Amino acid sequence: MFSCNFGMNTRRLSAAIVVVLAVLQASCGGGGNASVANLDVTPIGGYPIVGATVTVKGASGNTVTATGNATTGVASFTQVQIRSLGSPPYLVKISGGTANSVAQTTDLYSIAMSAGGRVNVTPITHLLAVQATGSGNSAGMAALFSGTGFNNAKAATLTSSAISTARNSVEAALKAANPLINLDGVDPLTVAVTFGDSHDGLLDLLNHTLKNASATLDTVQNFVATTASGGTPNTTAVKPFNRVIVFGDSLSDGGAY
Repeated sequence: MFSCNFGMNTRRLSAAIVVVLAVLQASCGGGGNASVANLDVTPIGGYPIVGATVTVKGASGNTVTATGNATTGVASFTQVQIRSLGSPPYLVKISGGTANSVAQTTDLYSIAMSAGGRVNVTPITHLLAVQATGSGNSAGMAALFSGTGFNNAKAATLTSSAISTARNSVEAALKAANPLINLDGVDPLTVAVTFGDSHDGLLDLLNHTLKNASATLDTVQNFVATTASGGTPNTTAVKPFNRVIVFGDSLSDGGAY
């Protein structure tokens, strides 16, 4: 009887040890199930931005760079690469590339809040990144990225709450510029966007709004800053006008009616 209980207790102890070892292995990153997905950067601005140079920067000052896919524009970074940057958040930048065979001459920025998964780089994420980092405008964002200003102290300010606040300011400013550009609470940093879908349509509307007014992203960035400070931006210069439709009138300018 004693030997039977001893054998049973031994089996229970062995099983407990196996469970503990499995937990320890998982916590240390062992095993396939504990692996983290690559960080996939998706540049898009109405059309996929393909062949761009994509750079991710950590608060450590380290960077990793890849070239976006020639068809989808996506640049994937392995966990080995991402771990070399330190902990998130990370700044993300795209330079060059083409969209619908047109060369892209403006750098765009974004923020990756996690070490894996998806992060988009679009004109809308650019507005959010500039506002969240307090960079002021595109030139300020470029200086932050290329210099030493993005350090641990700056990274610590990019909390989920800070990103949410910046996103709300961007959403309000875009609606003020063109009522048809409505994020409706969607996170532009991580939303699954593909060419031709509804979020891509918002990027098209933003492009048309800027083009029709001969404006730039910095123009809208000023609206974002005004909104964030509690003011009402003067969007007269870019806002599509309302008009009375008469015989022979065309609805071709993409405005709000």
